[in-house]
Amino acid sequence: MVDFCFVSDTFIAMNALERFRTDHGLTFEALGKKAGVKQRGTVFRHCQAGKIPGDAALLYHAKLGIPLEDLRPDLWTPATGGTTINQPQDAA
Repeated sequence: MVDFCFVSDTFIAMNALERFRTDHGLTFEALGKKAGVKQRGTVFRHCQAGKIPGDAALLYHAKLGIPLEDLRPDLWTPATGGTTINQPQDAA
């Protein structure tokens, strides 16, 4: 499921982390505290990213309960039960 937000005459797709943040009324700083990410800028980049880094997806899944297949559907799918299809190669 892809949600969109309206920014400056443009529709922008929201990733699962940004959707979680807005649904829960959290600031980037508050989301970082809940997830154990100390750098607000890192959380901001992850919320705005087309693809959240694989290791960050694992962290957000563990701390916030966001399904892996929502965070990175290219790595995890419902059919695999959340098991890794491809090992994440990218870093936070």
